[in-house]
Amino acid sequence: AGLVESWATDVSADGKYVLGYGRKSDSPPYEYEGFRWRVSGGLDRIAAPGLNVVAKGISGDGSIAVGTSWGTGIEDEVFRWTAQGGITRLGGLSAGAIRTNADAISADGLVVVGDRIYDGDPYRDCFRWTEGEVLGLDAHTANATSSDGSVVVGGLDNHETALFEAYRWTRETGIILLGTCLPNYHSRALAVSGDGSIVVGYVQNN
Repeated sequence: AGLVESWATDVSADGKYVLGYGRKSDSPPYEYEGFRWRVSGGLDRIAAPGLNVVAKGISGDGSIAVGTSWGTGIEDEVFRWTAQGGITRLGGLSAGAIRTNADAISADGLVVVGDRIYDGDPYRDCFRWTEGEVLGLDAHTANATSSDGSVVVGGLDNHETALFEAYRWTRETGIILLGTCLPNYHSRALAVSGDGSIVVGYVQNN
């Protein structure tokens, strides 16, 4: 109700919650609002006055959601949502960035991954956020994380080959490029299994 279009972006581990967001209007300013749909019935709105909300990742039990919000005079910034606390801002993320975006959350809800945009060099990087630490990753996108948050996958610009290439990151190994499957193709990692051992995505030509 009240949305002209909607998208589902994530689902809890037990399938009882579906996360997504919708658009309120077909014409500017559109107005976006997040939601958490429950199998048991009903819908939880993820919204705040004056904010556009795009919800992207949900914890394993469905209790925590993350995404990006923005509004008049407010650039894109990461939010964390619970039914009890509503929308709150993650601390320590900016590092000089003008925009921050969250794409995924670990099963326990303690690790959040996403990207940051700057006015100047490095222009864009990724992050792995926990309550006590923010790690910067030299990558273009951080699209998914394993259940425990120890593995991050996404894509980056490989300056040696001039191709966009999928990667897998851990604290121990750093970024490992996954190849492009076919010569002169780009690759993108979109998701990773709970234990971090299997990465899925797609390849495309120029």
